[in-house]
Amino acid sequence: EALRLGMHDVSVVQLSRRPGTKYAFNPVHLLLLVAIIEKVSGQYYSDYMDAAIFTPLGMNKTAANYTDAVRDGYAPGYVSWFGYPVKSKGFYDHAGAPYGYTSSTSSDLAKFLLFMLEGGELLSDQNRELLTAHSDNSRTYGFGWHFSKTDGFPFHGGATPDFRGEMFFVPEKEYAAVLLTNKYHQTEDAQLFHIREGIRSIMNGEKPDTLPSQGYGVQWALLIINMLFAILAVYRFLRTRKSLAKKRSFLSATLFCSAAIGLIPLFVYFLQTPWGSITLFAPDIALLFYSLLVILLINGVIPFIGNAVKKKQTFQS
Repeated sequence: EALRLGMHDVSVVQLSRRPGTKYAFNPVHLLLLVAIIEKVSGQYYSDYMDAAIFTPLGMNKTAANYTDAVRDGYAPGYVSWFGYPVKSKGFYDHAGAPYGYTSSTSSDLAKFLLFMLEGGELLSDQNRELLTAHSDNSRTYGFGWHFSKTDGFPFHGGATPDFRGEMFFVPEKEYAAVLLTNKYHQTEDAQLFHIREGIRSIMNGEKPDTLPSQGYGVQWALLIINMLFAILAVYRFLRTRKSLAKKRSFLSATLFCSAAIGLIPLFVYFLQTPWGSITLFAPDIALLFYSLLVILLINGVIPFIGNAVKKKQTFQS
C-alpha cells in the first residue's frame, strides 16, 4: 500500500525539464519502474523481486519489504551526532524498497556481484552487458550503475538515515567488493569514498592511502555560533530593560528576524540539498540550525519585550 501511495505522489509531480534534454539522478524515478513491474507481472514488487532475482541468485537474506527484512534479522543501525553513534529509532520507509530500503547482507550482495562479473541463467550475456552500458545522455550513469569518472568501473552507493551501502566491480580485472556500514551521516561520505578506494588499491596490489581523519567542523562551528548569539540575546535583554528601546534596536530586531526567516532557505540554496535530506542524514546539523533560528528570533523580539517591561515598570511606579 505504501508503494502505491508513493507511486501516486510521483504521478502528480510536474517535470522540471523535457525528457531527454538533461541528465539528473533521482531515486524516486524508480517508483515509476515499480509501477511498470507490477503492471506487467501482476505481482507485488517484493514478490516479483524475490521470485525473479533474489531466489535464482541464492540471495536468501535479501528482502524488499519490512516484514521479510525483520524475519531475516533486520535491526536499526546508528545515526551520527558529532561523530558519536546514537542508536536509531528504526525508521523504515515502506515505499522505499526500490530506492534504498531493500535489506541484504554482504554475502548476498557478493552473489549479485558475482553474477554481474560472470553471468548466469538469470539474464543473457547481451542483456547483462546492457546493465553496464553508459546511457546516451551521461558518461557517468547507465542502467542503475554509476561509472567512475577516472577509471570507468561501475559502482553504486546509497544511504538511509542509519545505514550506508556501496558496491562496485571491475570486469576487466574480475574482482568486486561490497562495503556496508550500520552508521551514517552525510558529512562522512568522504570517509567511505576513501575506504572504497583503499579496497581497490589492495585488490590492485597497491598500498592504500592513509584514511584521513573525519572532521566535524560544521557542527562545532554551528554550536559556537549558537552560543555567541545566545550570549548576545542575554546581553541585549539586560541592556534593553535599562532603557526604552531606540530606533536602531528595532532596526536590529528586523535584521535578526529576517536572518532567522532566511537562514534555512539560504543554506539549502547554497548547499543544493533538500532540507528533508539534511534532517534525515545530518540530524545534528539540522537541530543546530533549528536552535540558531530560535535564538535569532529571540534576539529579534527582545527590544519589544524589553520595551514592554520597561513601560510596565514605569506605569507601576
